[in-house]
Amino acid sequence: MSVVKIHVLAIPDAHHAELEERFTACRAAEHLADVPGFRSVELLRPTAGSPHYFLLSHWDDDAAYCDWLAHGRETAHGTTAHSTTYRAMTTTSVDLLEFDVVEPKRP
Repeated sequence: MSVVKIHVLAIPDAHHAELEERFTACRAAEHLADVPGFRSVELLRPTAGSPHYFLLSHWDDDAAYCDWLAHGRETAHGTTAHSTTYRAMTTTSVDLLEFDVVEPKRP
């Protein structure tokens, strides 16, 4: 069963442009394309109803996501300046929402 992980990011207004620039510059989907079980990633900008950005990632299953967390995340995100700057941009902890995708029945 495919899964969706949504990281809810609380970013101060002054850092919105920086977050979007970092996301587009890093070309996350290209870097993750070779990760087993990865399907896609999107950054959603808030327009109404919530001040938070959502980072959506789609995976074949929970095991693929967990394996990436355990073994590939540091390579994709970096462990030095990028992660420190990213943490400085957020005002609260990053929340994670997790969902199973309800697939339509096939005839």
